[in-house]
Amino acid sequence: MEELGNDRGIATSLTTVASLRSTLGQEKEALALLRRSHALYDKVGYRQGVMTSGKRIGMVMLALGRPDSAMVMLEKAVALEREFEAKDLMSETLNGLARAYRLTGRTTDARRVLTESLTIARELKDGTSECAALALLGRVLLDEGQPADAIRRCTEGLRLAEQVKVLAE
Repeated sequence: MEELGNDRGIATSLTTVASLRSTLGQEKEALALLRRSHALYDKVGYRQGVMTSGKRIGMVMLALGRPDSAMVMLEKAVALEREFEAKDLMSETLNGLARAYRLTGRTTDARRVLTESLTIARELKDGTSECAALALLGRVLLDEGQPADAIRRCTEGLRLAEQVKVLAE
């Protein structure tokens, strides 16, 4: 049992180092560390660690221009977030998943998950996630040939961002 505890500690440390690497723009190095972390969390059966590391792998894959691989990881992360009722994490993950869908031409799926992201962000009064979802929704609408709706959504996001900034000051 001690070995499993050590593996979980190692996985946590790997995730921390990966986060630092990603912050420094060292995405490939971060991805390698996150994969090791993910495998260790899976080995010890720590599903919340699998959820978190999977989400981070997906986000790094997006940064590396690999939306197909990101999509797989982010879909799994969203499923685990639903299972754990981790609504506080879902908007960010759904926004990442929507980016992956958009980049692979799946705009209908992107709109669907962005609608869910917006609902959750508004429910939790998470202005940052709501702004991100509105901006991405604007891009999706533009991709779909709806420039007026795209501008409306992006303008809505801008107004909200300005309100959030004022409240934070």
